[in-house]
Amino acid sequence: MDLQQQLGRALEQRDSRRFEEALSLGANPNERDGRGISIYEKSLSTAGCVEFIRLCLRSGCSVHYMNQQKQKAAINYAVDSTDSEHVKVLLEHQGVPVNHKYNDLTPLNALARNLSRENASQTRECMRELLKYGASPNIPDDNDMTPLHRILLNRQIEHQEKETMVNLFLNVVDIDIDSCCDGEVRQELQEQMPHLVLPPVRDGSRDLISGSVDNIREQLLREVHNDNVERCEQLLSRYQRNKLEFLEECIICRSHAVFDSLLQTDIDINEESKVYERTVVEIAIAYGNFYCLAKLLQHEKLRLSANLELLHQLIARLDERSEYNRCNYVECFKLILDSGQVNVNEADKIDRTPLHYAILYNNEFAIRALLQHGAYLGAKSMSKDIAIQGIGPELLENHFDECIKVNAMSRADKYFTIVLDYTNLKLPSDMRSNIEHYELESIVAMGASRKLRHLLNHPLIRTYITIMWQNISILFHFYFVASFIFNILAIANILLHFS
Repeated sequence: MDLQQQLGRALEQRDSRRFEEALSLGANPNERDGRGISIYEKSLSTAGCVEFIRLCLRSGCSVHYMNQQKQKAAINYAVDSTDSEHVKVLLEHQGVPVNHKYNDLTPLNALARNLSRENASQTRECMRELLKYGASPNIPDDNDMTPLHRILLNRQIEHQEKETMVNLFLNVVDIDIDSCCDGEVRQELQEQMPHLVLPPVRDGSRDLISGSVDNIREQLLREVHNDNVERCEQLLSRYQRNKLEFLEECIICRSHAVFDSLLQTDIDINEESKVYERTVVEIAIAYGNFYCLAKLLQHEKLRLSANLELLHQLIARLDERSEYNRCNYVECFKLILDSGQVNVNEADKIDRTPLHYAILYNNEFAIRALLQHGAYLGAKSMSKDIAIQGIGPELLENHFDECIKVNAMSRADKYFTIVLDYTNLKLPSDMRSNIEHYELESIVAMGASRKLRHLLNHPLIRTYITIMWQNISILFHFYFVASFIFNILAIANILLHFS
């Protein structure tokens, strides 16, 4: 049994001694198994594993861990377990993002949504820890409902349990029971628990008058989530720190009105996020937010740095079915391609182009789209895989057919024209300096492939080979004649020398 298997088995059997032993011998709790899940993620999301979480943290795992593919933070995994000890062991460290959204839900939102009679007491304790460490009770979920609102509408839990939870929220100083759903939360509280003392009706203009920089930041984040442009603009006029985090938050929680407003300010949209270590364009792609991505790509100050590999990132996500509302990776993919701001033949560290990845994921839509935007068929990876070799003959033939177009005139007209597009066959200029590539790479690869060999007779390929031959035929004939004359002179010289 290897170390990773020992680590997984020890977690399943709740054997902390063997778990610690495997870690000390070099097992990696962040390594993913065949299902793409790491031991650290399993420990966080499985109730009763707090000791294993502590061992993972001692071995180098981070309380700020983020699954980059899912954009799911450690705290989101912890609340999946509904084990307050899991939540507590993370929140004891500084800087844990207690309001990080996964699938449009903060940890508090997720707990409130999954609340049931069976898990009520565990959920209550998790909420207690989150509120204690500063989680906002005012952030609405994808249905514009705050955690308190969901608790009030839950008919499964006992009334006494519900009242205990409600008191947890009402004890939070900045609880807002008036802004969301036109004050429905206050109305529910008055109907269900008329004996409770409720906070005074919130006066929005009064709330904006005072507060430290940190308080203003908290208010700003709250108003960003509410997509309240007017209040955000008032707060931003008094906020002197970097405003990029609010633009990022707009992308994540899809507050598009505030996003549009922020784009009109002096925010540097090319700056890399300190939290996510990505640009705002990459964050928009990660969350499938095509609205924000479109706005960013149209922005006159946008400067996409080289080697961001945006197309590579998107192709891996095209088949994902995210639970985020309005999340559309396909639309993001189209926007990036149509923007003309990315190199469709950009290679990653192992020389794979986006076309290589589209073939790897067997995504016909991506293959067609990339070919239509000029992807080079002869691109060769570090492992010598040539892109064209992985494309099905039917798809390739259909694309070659589309590369032959005619103008709108009748064939009988003398101005009737046939246009042939050889873009996918021509070596891109940025690859010409690479000695690994040569002009007829894709043609040679077709000839070497049994399934593609018949396409050498396609009009597009035949005319391309003919044109290439015409381009070099003069040079070929010149060298042939020069070689012939040289050989005649050499033979004559030899005969004269020995005669």
